[in-house]
Amino acid sequence: MQKVSVDEWLEEASRESSPDNLGMVVVHKGIVRATSREGRAVEGLILSYDEGRLAQVVRESETKEGIEAVRVWINEGRLEVGDDMMVVLVAGRFRREVITVLDALLSKISGRWSGRKSCSNETFHSLVLFNNGFLA
Repeated sequence: MQKVSVDEWLEEASRESSPDNLGMVVVHKGIVRATSREGRAVEGLILSYDEGRLAQVVRESETKEGIEAVRVWINEGRLEVGDDMMVVLVAGRFRREVITVLDALLSKISGRWSGRKSCSNETFHSLVLFNNGFLA
């Protein structure tokens, strides 16, 4: 999947938002770590996700009070340590609103990683996004 330009996203958010309602933009960048949450060494992961479900949670986030823009990019496929996993942007009126929506959005995305399976190389993990009844 092609990388996104955070600079372009920032320009779009500024250009397309109401000046009365844009006071903060937050960007989150998730990167593949060299260790799992349990502390084991990893070389990377294989990532997949449900595009329809992602679009749904983005739309839901965009409807929250004070929010002007939400963008999410997820890198799919075999990722190495140091590769970008995701980029998330939330723009809105006040810090409290923006941070709350970012936190909720990240929880919906990252909180649903599942299917942590070792591949033939035991230091790779297979992660499926939104595999809590959303995928067949």
